[in-house]
Amino acid sequence: MKCNDIRSALKWLLSTIIVEIATLINSNDTFIIAINAFHIVIALANLLMYTYYEIEAMHRDQELEDLKRQHNRG
Repeated sequence: MKCNDIRSALKWLLSTIIVEIATLINSNDTFIIAINAFHIVIALANLLMYTYYEIEAMHRDQELEDLKRQHNRG
């Protein structure tokens, strides 16, 4: 799944967790459990990455607004 923002990353995380838990319920294989845990970690990392990008974008927007205000004053 391609994620472009926090919302799609969160949807991917939730769908991954649901699918992986359903697979875990039906499996006793240690290898499958490890792969499922890895998929969940990747989905969490993706969500964290997009959260960081959104926070950085908000800071950039705020700095731009501050610069515009300073320019308009002086």
